[in-house]
Amino acid sequence: MKKIFLIFLSNIFLIIFLFFILDIISYQIIKIDHKKNHNWEIEDYGHNINKPYLLDCNSSNNCFSGLNGAIPGRKPIGLEYKSTPLVIFGCSFAYGSYLDVNQTLGYKLSEILKRPVYNRALPGNGLQGMFFQARSSNDINNKENIFYKFVPYSDTVIYVMIDDHYRRILVDFFDYQCKEINLRYILYKNKLKLINNRINIIDYIKSFYFIRFINHHYVQDYIYNKKNAETLTDLVLRYFIETRNELENKWQNQENKKLKFIIVFYDYYEIPYKEILRQKLEKNNFIVIDTDEITKEDLSSEKYNMIEKDNHPNETAWNLLVPLIIKKAEL
Repeated sequence: MKKIFLIFLSNIFLIIFLFFILDIISYQIIKIDHKKNHNWEIEDYGHNINKPYLLDCNSSNNCFSGLNGAIPGRKPIGLEYKSTPLVIFGCSFAYGSYLDVNQTLGYKLSEILKRPVYNRALPGNGLQGMFFQARSSNDINNKENIFYKFVPYSDTVIYVMIDDHYRRILVDFFDYQCKEINLRYILYKNKLKLINNRINIIDYIKSFYFIRFINHHYVQDYIYNKKNAETLTDLVLRYFIETRNELENKWQNQENKKLKFIIVFYDYYEIPYKEILRQKLEKNNFIVIDTDEITKEDLSSEKYNMIEKDNHPNETAWNLLVPLIIKKAEL
């Protein structure tokens, strides 16, 4: 019996040892790849993790007040205008990474429409960040939802979607070195349910480079497997439907009317299954605007794209697109 126990224990230690060897090898592969293809190095080997930063955003408005440099968010602009505000959701494209405030989507919309704009997009974020803000008090058992305390009633919401937003709702960490857990929702009884609002042992296991490597490659294969097109687009549709429902329900006591919800497909890289997704969105009364349709300009060209800054839109891109979006959406 003792011999069997020792064999079992030895195998356990061997498995743990091999796991760490695989993890170190994975780290080295990732490090070489990032240096070669992205021209920057990932951080030193380590597994420190933090809870999703949007949880902290819900405890104060610092993320969107300019007071917290670690989690950059845009302050509302155009508050001198007395018309109904417009709200923006999305990621770094909608936020305007590497741009001054007067170069961003939000600023251009505010100046042309003469409306206040609340830009609630955050770099590295996407559908889950939008939905979390719209209903976070329910997700973390808070009585007060900070979003509605600082964002007044709006009749118009714009979401800027890029191809990577599929991946972001499926991975456990945004990338191979991100310390924050990625907010994750699953579809449970046809409703979105938050599954990781606190750190546990499973999250630490998922933080290993070997596990991240497998997770990211599995997700990429899953996304580009056409058999999953219906499931993926249904999940994205669910984010938009539930977000709109939350916003309309919370704002209904102010203006009992339907929300104008505009989804802009920013086609720098083509969004997978966008025609399937578009049909589903339009069937559910969302307004879809595809940049490929409103302009023939190449948004991936150096004229419109900050190639040296992770391929983000520059001011020229928004100067081109904003009037076209306004016209197409009839704002």
